Amino acid sequence: MEKKIKNKNIGLTILKVVAIVILSFVLIFVGGYVYLKYTLGFDLVKFKRAVDLLNKSYSESSIIVNGYSDDDIVSGFNKMFGENSVYYEQEGQYVFNKQEYDDATLQDEVLLSDTELCGILNLYISNFLGEEVASENNNVNLKQIIFSNLVDEEEFVSVDLEFSFVIDIFDSSTNKEGVISFFSQFFPSKILLTSKICFKYSKTDCFNYSTTSISFKINNLTTSEIKEILEIINSLKITNSDEEIVAGINKIITDSLFGENGFVVTIDDSAEFEFVYIENNVYLKLKKV
Repeated sequence: MEKKIKNKNIGLTILKVVAIVILSFVLIFVGGYVYLKYTLGFDLVKFKRAVDLLNKSYSESSIIVNGYSDDDIVSGFNKMFGENSVYYEQEGQYVFNKQEYDDATLQDEVLLSDTELCGILNLYISNFLGEEVASENNNVNLKQIIFSNLVDEEEFVSVDLEFSFVIDIFDSSTNKEGVISFFSQFFPSKILLTSKICFKYSKTDCFNYSTTSISFKINNLTTSEIKEILEIINSLKITNSDEEIVAGINKIITDSLFGENGFVVTIDDSAEFEFVYIENNVYLKLKKV
C-alpha cells in the first residue's frame, strides 16, 4: 500500500512539474507577446501571417512578361561598344569581362530597348558588381524592365519604368548557420519584387531627376496583403512609413542606373541619357557629350 501511495505521489509530482513547465511556457510566450506588441509594437500573430503570405505559391511567368534573352545581351553590348569583347561565353553562360569593359569606348550614340538594358544590367550586376558587393553568385537577379508612357512636360520629361527582380534572402548558395539557419526554415529562399515608378528628369540636366511610386508588388500578392507585410517591417521602426520603404527601394534602383556612381556614369563619365519614342516603342538613348 505504501508503495502505491509513493508511486502515486511521484506521478502527481511529475504532473505538477509538467504543468509548471507548460504554465511557465505560456506565461513567457504571452508575456513576451504582450511585451513585443505593446512595448515594441511588434505583433507575433501578424508576423506569422506575413510569413505565410510570403510562402504563398505564385507563377513567375504571369509576372515576367517582358523578359530578356541572350540575344538582347549580345545586341545591347554590341550597340554600346561595337564588337569589343566586354562579355564572353563560358559553359553556356555569358560572363562579364571587367578588363575589356574598363578599356572599351562607348559609341557616340546608343539606343537600348528595355529588354537589352535588362540583360546588360543583370550581367553587369551578377559579374562585375558581384565581386565587390555580394558574392560570386550575386543575390539579386534582375528579371524584367519595361519602358512605357513617355511624356514631354516642357522643362521635364517623364517615363514610367517597371523593374522586376528576384532577391535571394538568405543566399541559397552558401551554408546557413546560427540565426540565419533558424529563420531560413520559415521564409522562402527567394522573393520577387516588382516596382513601377514615374521617372522625371530635366531636359537641361538629365541627372536632375525625381521618382514617384506608381505600384509596388511582392510576388503575386494583393495590395492589401502587401500592406500587411510592409506594416510588419514598419513596426520594427526601420522606417517611418510604408511609403518610405517603397521610396527607399526605388531610390536604390534609380541611383544604381542614373546616380553619381550609377551604370550610365561608369560606362563613360561624359555620357548623358534621355528616353525617346521611336516606332511605337520607348528606348533609352545614351550619348557622349
